[in-house]
Amino acid sequence: MNLRFSALTAAEVRAASFGAVKVPLTRSPNSWKEAEGTLFDPRTFGPERDWECACRKYVGEKHRHMICDVCGVKVAADAAELRLRRFGHINLFSAVEHPLVPGERMVVLPVLPISWRLGAHVEDLNRLYVNLVQTNTAFASHAHEEVSRSEHAVAALVMNERLSEALTERGRPLSSLLSFALDAQGSRPEAFGVFLFAMGVKVTAES
Repeated sequence: MNLRFSALTAAEVRAASFGAVKVPLTRSPNSWKEAEGTLFDPRTFGPERDWECACRKYVGEKHRHMICDVCGVKVAADAAELRLRRFGHINLFSAVEHPLVPGERMVVLPVLPISWRLGAHVEDLNRLYVNLVQTNTAFASHAHEEVSRSEHAVAALVMNERLSEALTERGRPLSSLLSFALDAQGSRPEAFGVFLFAMGVKVTAES
């Protein structure tokens, strides 16, 4: 049996997503209102606490599965589990070359669930996502230079360390999705699949 790697379609990415990331917030938000449309939006990535929406209008088991009419956040029994599974997405300004699948182009990129992006060791990923959102929202036309910058931002998020012009902080390349996927491959197989999906790639078996 052979494994075939191919690009996710835009429909597959959006079907798995709970919301679009549009705002390049560079720090943790102070409130659920400030988090709207960012990498930390609980409407997209799930509530912080069990049995509570973000604004706490609905608290307790009797409100299970309720989606708050104020903050838009679902009341759930296991917030931690949701925050491991709920993807977001970024609608790209223009179709770009897929950095891992030659000949394929991307118009939307998955955003890793929030629990995979928390903690000092993965803070690099949030910086790379913010860079992509900033690049993506900066353009108003389809000039060649602008598309090239978008492609670079996508490639940096996916495989930054392998780029000739890697994004760096204090002289070191920011760790990319690919590096975290490879680190997880042996010890946490489920994590490898999550990171693979976040890179816009799917695996199918061929006999």
